[in-house]
Amino acid sequence: IRVFGVIAVSILFVHFRKLWQIDINLTERLVTLVSEGQLIDEKPDDVRIESSLKLLETIIPLSEVIVFRTDRKRNLLPVGRTRNEAQQSNINLSRQDLWQNIIELCERALKNCQTETSTCENQKGAMQIAVPLNYEKKILGVLYVKVSQNFEQADLNLIESFSEQLSRNF
Repeated sequence: IRVFGVIAVSILFVHFRKLWQIDINLTERLVTLVSEGQLIDEKPDDVRIESSLKLLETIIPLSEVIVFRTDRKRNLLPVGRTRNEAQQSNINLSRQDLWQNIIELCERALKNCQTETSTCENQKGAMQIAVPLNYEKKILGVLYVKVSQNFEQADLNLIESFSEQLSRNF
């Protein structure tokens, strides 16, 4: 029983330490953004979305993030995108096929009104996530995130929380 207790305490300590480090990184990034005057409410939506995406990049090792807005016919229109070229993988798919895979995942998230995930073939620890942007029971768009390595369940929770905040920018 003591061994189990020691293991449980160790696991809790590791998770606490990781959350603490994420909090420190996020706080430092926010302080930097505020000191540079980049967090001003009068900014256009697109600029606030781009700033939000850059902030998310500092927390999770992302390879790509795309924010889609839906039009009246529920078509997906990209309004923000950021890519980490160093994290991009060398997949043997054409750009059109990659884009089609992204759109299909995002459309599933829209249709089911819930987070959709897809593992990336030939990449251990890589995941694609599509989260509907829901504000006051209305779906306004989809957040697409590709994590190319070291994906954890805690990352998904963080991305879902981030999407709730992002939906307010619309």
